[in-house]
Amino acid sequence: MKIKKSILLGIAALSFGGLISVNTISASARHYTRVPSSLQGTWYHYRSGKYSKLHATEYHFNAAGIHLSGASFPKYARGHSQMFVSKNSKGYYNIGKYATDEWPYWKKVTHKGRTALRELVFRGPGYDTYYWYQSKSIARHPSPNYLPPEKVYWLDDYDYAPSNLKKSVGMTVYTDESTSSDMPVELSSSLKDYDAMKYSAYIKHPGVELHLDKLTSSDGMGVGEVDYNGQTYYVAADSEYSAIVPYNTFRESGVVQSSCKPTDTANVVLKHGQQVLTNDLWEYFDPENGQETDYSYSNNKDKWYVVHL
Repeated sequence: MKIKKSILLGIAALSFGGLISVNTISASARHYTRVPSSLQGTWYHYRSGKYSKLHATEYHFNAAGIHLSGASFPKYARGHSQMFVSKNSKGYYNIGKYATDEWPYWKKVTHKGRTALRELVFRGPGYDTYYWYQSKSIARHPSPNYLPPEKVYWLDDYDYAPSNLKKSVGMTVYTDESTSSDMPVELSSSLKDYDAMKYSAYIKHPGVELHLDKLTSSDGMGVGEVDYNGQTYYVAADSEYSAIVPYNTFRESGVVQSSCKPTDTANVVLKHGQQVLTNDLWEYFDPENGQETDYSYSNNKDKWYVVHL
């Protein structure tokens, strides 16, 4: 059975660690939901020759066809975000779609000497257990003694992005890394349409370029006025959640994710304060179609090359 099925099928939430509480939220209030910091990051599971990927940010939890957002507000939720998060007495987090149940439980642990996420999936009468690791190579060979030691260098070929959106006004910005066909960046033609959650265009891939003309606000929430394909739009750009970011490349747990190839040094804009190392895996996502190509760096040849994982 593939690991994807464990997430899609979920688990019986009432059978592990007690009941989940659901708060009543007034329709006029927006209840943002954060992913616990211990679960955030990019994680991989390897099974039967295939990798599964989980990517969790402060407000998004995406894995195996499941796209959950703590900053998206469906009408049925009456002000609550599309995602819920609860914690049981054993320290496991239940994360899923608001007002539904049967979702897996997650906890950050150490497994085989590696930092990992433990996923518990109820099968009855017990639980199936799966582990997710911080890189594809570790997921395939979790033993800490498997990979030989190597010298690691910092690559200084790339420019840094501004530290925040305020410093990016008048510059190119990008759709954030959680953007997908299920969770697209929503663009409104006017502030009035933005307030009414009326959208006239959608962007379905991360790292797509827009020009940030200015930052404004609506109902106390930050909004960006952007130029996209020659048209002016308004998009979420709040300190709590922003659909646009100053960078098109970022590094997390030994994995670089970018809408540029590593050889495209003139266009790579690295997240402020980060570094790319020679032992990093570079995941390039084509901003036109979302197709992924993986790269590794060769110290001996001093260049990047495509790898097939």
